Amino acid sequence: MIYLINSKDGINYNPQNEIEDVVRNVHMILRVTKEEQPLMREFSLDNDMVDKNIPVIKNKLIGLLMTNLKEYEPRALLKNLDLKLENNDLEIMLEIEVII
Repeated sequence: MIYLINSKDGINYNPQNEIEDVVRNVHMILRVTKEEQPLMREFSLDNDMVDKNIPVIKNKLIGLLMTNLKEYEPRALLKNLDLKLENNDLEIMLEIEVII
């Protein structure tokens, strides 16, 4: 089944089932930047995408998300990625398929 994840949505820190747990983990991968996690400095997204063009960010995000999902949340497959820039605020929208 396909699930939509938006970077603007809140994170459910109390998942009730395995699917909600996968969605929560993908939210965390999407929200955390490298060097932010004390014992996992390579976890999540690179912050060198600041001030880059949207196509460059999208291409880099696809590669990073595919790698990070494979390593940290293998139950999620990236199906689609869309970016929306509005008032200097970047919104990231993902479609993932959860495999249990």
